[in-house]
Amino acid sequence: MALKKGRLLLSLKRNWGLKLISVIVACALWLYANAVAERTRSFNVPVVLVNVPPGTVVTAGSERTVPVIVRGEGMDLLSLTDEDFSAEVDLQGRKLGPTTQEISAGDVTFPTGYELNVLNVLPHRELTITLDAEKVKKVRVRPRIVGRPSEGLLVSRVTCDRPEVRLRGSATALAGMSYVETAPVDISGMTESGRRQTALMPIGPGVEPVEGRLVVVNVELIPAEVRSWRIGVRVAGIPPGLTAVLEPGEVELVVEAPAGALASDYVPGVRVFPPVWRAGVYEVEPVPDLPPGVQIKALHPPVLELTLERP
Repeated sequence: MALKKGRLLLSLKRNWGLKLISVIVACALWLYANAVAERTRSFNVPVVLVNVPPGTVVTAGSERTVPVIVRGEGMDLLSLTDEDFSAEVDLQGRKLGPTTQEISAGDVTFPTGYELNVLNVLPHRELTITLDAEKVKKVRVRPRIVGRPSEGLLVSRVTCDRPEVRLRGSATALAGMSYVETAPVDISGMTESGRRQTALMPIGPGVEPVEGRLVVVNVELIPAEVRSWRIGVRVAGIPPGLTAVLEPGEVELVVEAPAGALASDYVPGVRVFPPVWRAGVYEVEPVPDLPPGVQIKALHPPVLELTLERP
């Protein structure tokens, strides 16, 4: 047995260089055969809409891919990606409204220099495309402010260098649109009036500002004063046949107002409104009656218990 093992090892060592070359050649032939052999592979091919009629926009079907089976040499298929293909849909002459388009193998294009065969477009190949009239509409810009300025200051006015902007998009999308918001402008800790550049928020699919998204928001600050009271709360509009008991009957209110805006003897009113007009126990929120420009800093308690009962 040992003699046989020795002969085997001796035969393996003999002409080892030629044997190594043979193995390398065999591997190369195997790799080449697999590279040139025909294979099939599936790709998610992007749909490209061409010749969109003037004065219209695509509101559905503009972002879609279709699964496609392609046959070709193995190495070619491995070197390609989904984006190397496209399925073109010609919209020339299409009318407003939805239409259904069937994607066939003949609609799929691929780079030149490859010998490929598009075998099939897999099921769910029908694409619904909706065309709408393109419009331009002028809407208001609504700055969105977050945070609070430094203590002792109050926001007096917020304006925008572009109070109105023109939007371009589908007539349906623009129909109910009267304003567009800016991205949040944080004024936390702001110590003086100033200007902040920001952008308009995304509006909707296919709707874009004609003159660009950037706007400048102007924030005007004024000195503020803080006032506080303990105020009795009134139940508004008790109907005949019911009595009201409020617990507690008063609240502590703290407000912030422009300096000098409130008279020294000013005391606001606070009311509650029963949710229904029948006997029962309800939780209600007190509502202060405040002039414009006055902000609530604290209201305690925020919820009161209202009992409506018959005498």
